[in-house]
Amino acid sequence: KTLNQWNYVNDALSEAATIYEVWYDCLDSLIWDELYVEGKMTEIPLEFTTIRLMQRYPNHSIFDIKHTTDKKETLDDLVNQSFSQAINILDDWKTKNNKSLTWFEYKATSIQHLARIIPFSATNIEIGGNKRIVNACDSRWGPSWRMIVSLENPIKAYGVYPGGQSGNPGSHFYTTGIEKWRKGEYYELFFMKDASDLQPGMTTQTLQTIKP
Repeated sequence: KTLNQWNYVNDALSEAATIYEVWYDCLDSLIWDELYVEGKMTEIPLEFTTIRLMQRYPNHSIFDIKHTTDKKETLDDLVNQSFSQAINILDDWKTKNNKSLTWFEYKATSIQHLARIIPFSATNIEIGGNKRIVNACDSRWGPSWRMIVSLENPIKAYGVYPGGQSGNPGSHFYTTGIEKWRKGEYYELFFMKDASDLQPGMTTQTLQTIKP
């Protein structure tokens, strides 16, 4: 029922997105597991290739599990088997973490401090997306800079990045950009051609004298 009502968008609060992503990962592993060679890196087909194969050739030999000699599996068999695997994975995760299956909770996107200091990092950010889609935001990587520019006269531009303008963890400005970034919102950018375009309050400078 959850998947039937899904709008196919990986929204942060979607549980259907979580089910789909885990289910697809299980299915993808079942399809291509026999291409893996222990101790070696193996490049498996991309998602669009896998989906095209499923659409056009559901009885292809790649869907047969080689070690089950008494049966020749088809795509339907792997879909059912992978769904059972996904449900078990999600049940175990929910029990272990005592959280809902919303996509952002399961994906657990974090922006970590360079020194991997958790109190200085932003964790479990409420953001959707994933690899392979427009909002390309996984658990540990995502768009570090978003920008929209209209080349009209005068030029208009908007941008945002997941951080703040201060490197001081105690500053109010340490994480100010994250909230807009996760929501897909933007700050207006000022394209100044010369000093006369500078408005009061647009820039600040802080000088600190260091004594030996």
